Amino acid sequence: LNLVNDVAKRLSDACFEDSVFIKYNIANGVNVKTPIKEEKIKECGVMVLKGENKELIEKINNGLVNLKANGVYDKIIAKYLNN
Repeated sequence: LNLVNDVAKRLSDACFEDSVFIKYNIANGVNVKTPIKEEKIKECGVMVLKGENKELIEKINNGLVNLKANGVYDKIIAKYLNN
């Protein structure tokens, strides 16, 4: 699923997506524009269908635990999300 392509194909009127992903699509010829200012965020989330993908959820949660335990999570936050 590519929400940016859905907008380009007029299947959707707009989408909210990671700015890096939108810029990548624009650079690769997808005919969309970003009419509003990019916002710095401090939180993001992962979404899966309720009651499904239990193995994926477990992998994501375990990965986050490991990243926090070894300090990599804090380094990522400091590098990309701190103003």
